[in-house]
Amino acid sequence: MNFWKALLLAGGIFSTASVFAEKPLDLSRMSSTMVFAKLYEIGTSPEEYKGKIMRVEGVYQVAKDEVDGKNYHVLLISDAAACCSFSFEVQWLPNEKLPRKGSRVIVEGFFGFIYDDPAIIPQLRMARVVR
Repeated sequence: MNFWKALLLAGGIFSTASVFAEKPLDLSRMSSTMVFAKLYEIGTSPEEYKGKIMRVEGVYQVAKDEVDGKNYHVLLISDAAACCSFSFEVQWLPNEKLPRKGSRVIVEGFFGFIYDDPAIIPQLRMARVVR
């Protein structure tokens, strides 16, 4: 049984395995051109991806909000020329061993987002480090 299936079934969130017939969207195996094309699509229609499992490679950072003092965990994805970037807020599974700041990691989690008018903030929820 895969990790996500076991987690969600144990938590009573889903009661059937049919939810897991769809494979995770694995951005970590795509070329940088394809990643940014897919990220653009996700950014323009996030509702279509909500709740889907995604696997994403990027650089882990922690950003502190200077207004409320809260730390936000972020996965930064940059293109090959390092001129464009995209980021996900990461909400870790409880007890997940956090990567070192600035390290390149592959993270897997459920896609979600919040509206912070006028921005849409993409999130990886219940995330774990894959590599």
